[in-house]
Amino acid sequence: MLSFLQSPQSFAKQIERHLRWTGASELDLRRGSTALRATAHDRELTTSELVDAFALVREAARRCQGTPHYRVQLQAGWALQAGAAVEMETGEGKTLTALLVAFTWALAGQGCHVLTANDYLAERDARLAQDILGLLGISVGWITQSSTPEERHAAYQADITYVTVTQIGFDFLRDRVARRSKTGEQTLYPIVQRPLAAAVIDEADLVMLDEARTPLLLAVAEPIPETQSAECAWAQATAARLERDRDFLLLQHARVAQLTEAGCRKVLLAPMTSSLPALWGERCYQLVERALEARWLYRADHDYLVREGKVGIIGAATGRVLEGRQWQNGLQPAIEWKERTEFSPRTRSNGSITIQSLLKLYPRRCGMSGTLKNARRELQQVYGMRVQTIPPRLPCLRRPWPARCFADRAAKLAAIAAEVRRLQQLGRPVLVGTASMEASEQLSALLQQSGLDHELLTAREPAREAEIVALAGQAGHITIATNMAGRGTDIRVSPDVRASGGLHVILAGLQASTRTDRQLMGRTARQGDPGSYQEFLACDDELLCEWNPDLAQRWQRRVKSRGPGELSPLWQRRFRAVQRQVEQLHARQRLLQFQQQQATERWCESVGIDPFLEWLPADKAA
Repeated sequence: MLSFLQSPQSFAKQIERHLRWTGASELDLRRGSTALRATAHDRELTTSELVDAFALVREAARRCQGTPHYRVQLQAGWALQAGAAVEMETGEGKTLTALLVAFTWALAGQGCHVLTANDYLAERDARLAQDILGLLGISVGWITQSSTPEERHAAYQADITYVTVTQIGFDFLRDRVARRSKTGEQTLYPIVQRPLAAAVIDEADLVMLDEARTPLLLAVAEPIPETQSAECAWAQATAARLERDRDFLLLQHARVAQLTEAGCRKVLLAPMTSSLPALWGERCYQLVERALEARWLYRADHDYLVREGKVGIIGAATGRVLEGRQWQNGLQPAIEWKERTEFSPRTRSNGSITIQSLLKLYPRRCGMSGTLKNARRELQQVYGMRVQTIPPRLPCLRRPWPARCFADRAAKLAAIAAEVRRLQQLGRPVLVGTASMEASEQLSALLQQSGLDHELLTAREPAREAEIVALAGQAGHITIATNMAGRGTDIRVSPDVRASGGLHVILAGLQASTRTDRQLMGRTARQGDPGSYQEFLACDDELLCEWNPDLAQRWQRRVKSRGPGELSPLWQRRFRAVQRQVEQLHARQRLLQFQQQQATERWCESVGIDPFLEWLPADKAA
């Protein structure tokens, strides 16, 4: 199939010259789709039949949207059909492009999944697909966190299903548990999926790379032990008495606390109340190490959000709360005790799968995003997917402004506030992207003190995301957001804003990935509009302090010895070097995880054990 990549331009021209469906009735369109469906059930479509299929979708889009697919979208669709990972500039219309390949793969009658970044996009894109592909007799469904088993089953039976990779993974595991149950035995999990056949992965770098480091765990709720509160209280009190670097070590990169020999002795000698059960050895150490991690390595409004008396994990790559996710190995109750919230039900794992292994189960798969070329080696190595870059339809007018570097965060935030005020007076809208919800709220407070009206987009109010983003391109409008505003959002600007220079994006600190930064930059200057962006960096930024605190302290001592003031823009190179180190670390972790999972699956297959259901023998009930 990868031979298709040799001539995407000529293929796109063939579709543009294919006028068979122009002026055809809706009945003729549906008949054409039905004829292709009958052919696809028996064999692969030929090139001429693919041209016909793409032309059908293009005509249906023209009738529903008023504009047919552009040539660059047709080229991208051809590459996707070949199983490639396609890089398209942000704003080039990836949602419409996905319909081309989803339609052709759905014709085989086995279903095609379009994997989106979040529930909001799954429903939004599915409704668009319903309008367009409904003309061709193609059924479309979608699944969100709140979907019932009955709704999930119906959505999976549709020709095309829009869903997040998380929902796919959990449904896959639940179905696997249900199929392993003995005949006639009652199961908690009704089977909802049919066999995985084809996947079109939107925001492919987010799904296939950023989220791939966290395996999906199917958890079964268990009663909360009566002693859990007492255990957490004892562990936190003991952790508070331990001395860093003497009694315990913090591994920042792995986000792990390890007791030293001296720390282990202190833990064993720590006083216990009569309400505690007998705690010995490894159990004591585990409780205290989780308490240390909760105390030193996890922060509210950065790693998690306390909302309605519950702790929700904030996704590092999306800035959104990961609904239904919990930390494992005792970290969840440690953080809940720290924040004085109610305990979540304890869980034990009943199955697990990595996103890497899940995606490789699809016989057909392709992906698209605005930021893929830097990850081409990993995508080829892990997924066997070649990266194809599609040029933008119109010249990109996005202009970088020189980075500004500061000694500390306070000076950086003051400079951002001054720059925002200056740009607002020029009539330009400004989007400020921050590394965390905590940083967003700090900047918001400073803008309020300066009398600058603005909108704040954080995980606290995800329902207002579409509303806030819709206003972000208006003249003089100021929006502060985490990387929630970096994916799947389209900020439209008015003619007067274009005349004043377009939307300006400020990156208030680097993210852990250059791809995330590029996504935020891509909110401006879309589809030929003008726009600009600029980075504001500080020596105590979150990225540096979190991943290399010793280096951050050395930098701060060095710049303070020179007195206050803005640093040379050349400092940007040093920040970029730290960012590259973090990216390389994450890439090594993903590759190691992939290699371990592959080895596990091979071993399980050789001895007849299911690698996804806690290594239970295949002839045993779940």
